Amino acid sequence: MIEIIDYSDEYARDFKQLNLAWLNKYNLAEDYDLEIINDPKKNILDKGGYIYLGKIADEIVATAGLVNEGNSVFELVKMSISR
Repeated sequence: MIEIIDYSDEYARDFKQLNLAWLNKYNLAEDYDLEIINDPKKNILDKGGYIYLGKIADEIVATAGLVNEGNSVFELVKMSISR
């Protein structure tokens, strides 16, 4: 069973690794992606966004971020899954 949890700094490494894995696999990583991945707190959370993680047992297996674009509009970003 997968548990959906809120992001916290303790999961920064998991967030980065999961997102880089698929971006690098398809050679899609761009500066914008790296900026968000390297500091999700500043680039997502501090701007009123959200990050959710999927957890199975003690392993983070999925990520999804919502960037606040203003006026109740959110962009879905940094989605990844390892299983």
